[in-house]
Amino acid sequence: MHANNLNEDLRREILRYVKETHNSKNVELEKDVDDFLYQNKEKLDRWVSLLEHKQISKEEFELLLKSQKYLFVIKSLFRRGISKHTPRHFKNEI
Repeated sequence: MHANNLNEDLRREILRYVKETHNSKNVELEKDVDDFLYQNKEKLDRWVSLLEHKQISKEEFELLLKSQKYLFVIKSLFRRGISKHTPRHFKNEI
């Protein structure tokens, strides 16, 4: 597994999820995703390394990735001014 492939896969997954759940096709959303991944690149690279060296399990790795995906979605919704109820509802549904 390579960190660059991971970043691209995570980017696609986050964009797909937000577009499907909130009918958002805003160009700003793509910039937000790119900024988020850039800011978290070191963390993601470290997780890939831990997985490759078998210091964390695949399940732990997937949990870490999912947490970042949901964290991004929640932060993005708040920044976009979507009702505070919506992200809290989303968070409670996860």
